[in-house]
Amino acid sequence: MKLGAALDYTCLVISEGQYLDINFEGRQNISVASYLDMIRRKTAALMACAAEMGALLGTHDFQTIASLRNFGQAIGIAFQVRDDMLGIWASAVESGKTVAGDIYRRKKSLPILHALEHANPSDRQTLQQIYSEQTSITSEQINDVLDIFARTATRAYCRDFLAEQCRLAYAALASVPRHQHSTASRAIDDMQTMVHFVEEACKG
Repeated sequence: MKLGAALDYTCLVISEGQYLDINFEGRQNISVASYLDMIRRKTAALMACAAEMGALLGTHDFQTIASLRNFGQAIGIAFQVRDDMLGIWASAVESGKTVAGDIYRRKKSLPILHALEHANPSDRQTLQQIYSEQTSITSEQINDVLDIFARTATRAYCRDFLAEQCRLAYAALASVPRHQHSTASRAIDDMQTMVHFVEEACKG
């Protein structure tokens, strides 16, 4: 009963998130807050549901279930921000994709939205022009965008935000009781390893 309710609720929330994601494609006035709300309804909602359903199968303790759901939400947001950062700053070896690929695709990920909110008027106009054009982005324009990211401290903001979500994920796991059960202990260790993997994007 509870498993079904959790899954039904998550399907609804993810549908809302997908609607917002599609709606954002044709808009230029997306705020950072709106973007974060959208990813909470997609990646974060999916991972929160997975963690909650696993908890429901293993315990009746409300606090443990809530903590693992909070873990899933935090790691889901962190994972998406990590992906956004790799889409801009990762090397081809690290990502297996084109360097600055998300800029080439004009993807409205967290870095560009943060830069738009914090750029000076001239830089904001440059970003808006580049992201509204229909022609392919040039290498010179890529450099212009990266320079604006540097001036708005966008990479540092993304690192700090990702680190805070990882901190929340670790805190959620720390609040889960450590029972003398090998499977439960291994599961928590595995989830901590997952956080550590995502956290590495903060250090690049």
